[in-house]
Amino acid sequence: MSAVPYRRTFVRLLGFLAPYKASLVASTVLAVLSQAAAIAIVVLVAEAIDGIEERRGTGTLAWV
Repeated sequence: MSAVPYRRTFVRLLGFLAPYKASLVASTVLAVLSQAAAIAIVVLVAEAIDGIEERRGTGTLAWV
């Protein structure tokens, strides 16, 4: 049995994505932005909770 040339097969299959290149790039960018927004929400909520715990007042909560 010979080894299957996975890399060559993968590169050949990528050729089928050529008509959808713009959609693929757009969906990848949107997926990255979505994950960045999810992380930003966690950071902002953590900052608000820390601000309230440190008794900085409700101004921090209004900021979020």
